[in-house]
Amino acid sequence: MSRTLTLMLALWCCLGTAAAKPQVLDRIVAVVNDDIILQSDLDASMLSDPVVAQALAALGPDAGPEAKAAKRRELADTALDSLVTDKLVLLEAERYQLTVSDDEIDMFLRNWARQNGMETVAELEQAVMASGEFASFAAYRAWQHHQILIYRTEDAVLQVAVSDAQVREHYRKMGRGEDARVDVLRWAIRPRDEGAAARDTAYASAKQLARRVTAGEDPAVIESETGLVPRSETIGRGQIAPALEDSLFAGRQGEVVGPLTAGQGFEVFKIVEHHASDLMPFDEAKENIRRQLHDEAFAKARSEWRTDLRARAHIDVRL
Repeated sequence: MSRTLTLMLALWCCLGTAAAKPQVLDRIVAVVNDDIILQSDLDASMLSDPVVAQALAALGPDAGPEAKAAKRRELADTALDSLVTDKLVLLEAERYQLTVSDDEIDMFLRNWARQNGMETVAELEQAVMASGEFASFAAYRAWQHHQILIYRTEDAVLQVAVSDAQVREHYRKMGRGEDARVDVLRWAIRPRDEGAAARDTAYASAKQLARRVTAGEDPAVIESETGLVPRSETIGRGQIAPALEDSLFAGRQGEVVGPLTAGQGFEVFKIVEHHASDLMPFDEAKENIRRQLHDEAFAKARSEWRTDLRARAHIDVRL
């Protein structure tokens, strides 16, 4: 028996005899594709909705039942809109045959209780009922079931990935404007032509240069013998290619870095002095950056997906 037919029978039974006064126990407030949302569903959802709770709290302790009822009516459209979208996600869960078992719910409730400083689910039940946000612990359990299923569905459908290049670029943007910089001597070695032999010769020259600088030879002497002129530069974050930046800022003062591939040739650096900043080193910051970028990308993809679900659905609001 469909949910709609069950509701109709319940309403019919409440009418009783012809002399009895009709009484509406529940009503349909929205049709979503082939499913329905009842007024009781909306009421239960608003009871546990943090947005509604905050709005009611903002009325102050002296607000009476009428003021609270008016505020709930004011927020009903927004709450129903959210409920419709959640319903569409749950319908997608059915389509993809995604489920959450009772054992998984039991495990979640046990873990949730411990995370909130409770030793047993019974303590969690007491806290839930004391909050007044749910008519029963079974209703709370059903709500958590839906939340987990919604999360599982979105996680399965929205395949969001963050590349190493995106993490690196975000870190570079963070570093712009920071006072982190490094003073260097910089040599550029370019091949005579585009041929492989010329490139090999240039690389061999760069390696020889790096060895001589590492050995402590005077750059002026090297210049006079090879014609390779060093440039004295101060390089800040975000000013050179990521691969070069990583090597320079990871190097120690006095260290020779290179040869490093740069464009069509090679670069050799001697680190003269580091000027530190408060910016966290990349290796320490990268996982936090990756999580941040993932959360931002997921939120964007989630919003777009939910909008698309609504655009393709049949939605009849009867509030």
